Amino acid sequence: MLPAPGDWGDRLGRFLETIPAIIWSADPETFVFTYVNRAAESILGYPVEEWLEPDFWRSHLHPEDLAVVEKCRSFVAARRDHELTYRMIAADGKVVWLRDRVHVLAEDGKVVELCGAMFDVSAEHETFDALARSEETYRLIVQTSPDAIGIHSEGRYIYVNPKFVQIFGAASEAELIGRDVLSLVHPDFADDVRARHVQLSHGESVPMMHQKFIRLDGSEVDVEVMAIPVTFNGVRAVQVVARDISDRLKTSERLELLSAGSSEALWEGNLSTDEFWSNAVCQQFIGRFTKLSAARQEWARRIHPDDRHRTEIWGARIMEKAISTWSNEYRIQKLDGSWAWVLARGRLIEDGSDRTRIIGSLVDITSLREAEQRYLQIFEEVQDVIYTLDLEGKITALNRSFETKTGYRINDWIGRSIAEILTPESVPIVFEELSRVLQ
Repeated sequence: MLPAPGDWGDRLGRFLETIPAIIWSADPETFVFTYVNRAAESILGYPVEEWLEPDFWRSHLHPEDLAVVEKCRSFVAARRDHELTYRMIAADGKVVWLRDRVHVLAEDGKVVELCGAMFDVSAEHETFDALARSEETYRLIVQTSPDAIGIHSEGRYIYVNPKFVQIFGAASEAELIGRDVLSLVHPDFADDVRARHVQLSHGESVPMMHQKFIRLDGSEVDVEVMAIPVTFNGVRAVQVVARDISDRLKTSERLELLSAGSSEALWEGNLSTDEFWSNAVCQQFIGRFTKLSAARQEWARRIHPDDRHRTEIWGARIMEKAISTWSNEYRIQKLDGSWAWVLARGRLIEDGSDRTRIIGSLVDITSLREAEQRYLQIFEEVQDVIYTLDLEGKITALNRSFETKTGYRINDWIGRSIAEILTPESVPIVFEELSRVLQ
């Protein structure tokens, strides 16, 4: 993908040359590069011209990482963007670790071009390798961790820390080492775990998720789990970090009991784990959901079309963490098909560990809105002049009868003192009444 012609293309080309990563494009069938920026020379040492030669990428891959070629082909065939981590041999013979983010460009269902960016992550891998070369060193770091840490390779655990032993109710490490990973996962979550293992094997990251483990005595435990690919004792493996959230879920259950008698719709979402909780009143508005993403989608669908754009702007600001508290009014269609005006309030809560929760409530203000409309109708239709004043006696509202009876325009009098329009003998009476009301 060569830069576009003209001044704009020249500026783009100059910009690409300043990026400290290898920016590239390639033929999707042959994997022959059609463009690389100058960073390719500084990172691997080969002239740009050599990069454009046939089979350059494959021929300079580390022999142990040649499998990434077929992985890339499978992603391209599926027209999926992807990320690969592998080693290449530099011109001076050194091994360079690269994280390659690949965009698959398709037109009319056919892949026409690949483009991406390669980042030098050698320092990151050297740090991990230095740590992982000694199992004893690694043990010293994780042995006292408050989280359960386990490492598995080829589907079986090869290391667990004391907290991992405790969370499964085992007597010692020996009862867990060599066990099949899926044998310790609740069947309801087995498919999710398999899918995550596939992603990890491709070098892709996986989000934190809620799942259940099966203890050795057959009981269940709720956990939050994160996993990352690592090298342990020279072999590729997956590190699992699990945290027992049973107490937190019990707190949610207590919250649900406490909120059962509330007339407000209460809800809580977790941006990190995508978990969602709502009470029975909230479920009358949007239904029952356990995933925040699904709840948001249904919520947005039910908002009145006239209020949707304004509310979407609020939602975007909340998800971007641009605001931490909010209060908004809009109409939403309930499950029974009726429309309700609601007052929506909430706040973001960050616990300092990159985990963000959102808590909020909905109050049905339909009857209040209807009362306001009835008041406004009466206010405008009554034949007498009606006005409202602020604490200083300034006019804040006038009905249409004011214009009919006085000939003045309403807008000319909003904000002016009532004393300017009353007869002199009426002024003391009005201000005496205002003073009495304020007492």
